[in-house]
Amino acid sequence: MRRFAVNLIPLLIAGLMGCGKSGTVTGPPAAPAQWSRVSSGLPGTGYCSALTASGTTLLAGTPGFGVFRSTDGGLTWTAVTTQPTNLDIVSLAASGTTLLAGTDAGVSRSTDGGLTWTAAMTQPTSLIVTSLTANGTALFAGTSTSGIWRYLL
Repeated sequence: MRRFAVNLIPLLIAGLMGCGKSGTVTGPPAAPAQWSRVSSGLPGTGYCSALTASGTTLLAGTPGFGVFRSTDGGLTWTAVTTQPTNLDIVSLAASGTTLLAGTDAGVSRSTDGGLTWTAAMTQPTSLIVTSLTANGTALFAGTSTSGIWRYLL
């Protein structure tokens, strides 16, 4: 039994240290990933009320300052060329190449990667759009006073 224990201890140590089939010791696993702040270019304290992504473009919605765009993984942010009419961005969503911004004045849309924004052609009855999402060919807008609205593309 003593011989078994003597042989078992080195095997346990090798297993804990990450010894693979190659015979190399890899050490303990790496530390878990950490959150890091990436709000360079956002106004003020960097307060962000909404985020969405379309391909490699990230969009951040801010209350009172409009939409900001990043094309470098969120490291830097710049204000979009033409902002939605209402700068109080509450929600953002992406549906293919169409991007949507929900505000206290309805829905704005962009079809050029978020560079320019115009008011959507039709609006939910309640203009205070607090949430947006897309599902296939349908867009959904959650409002603060009259429920959820659907728009079929």
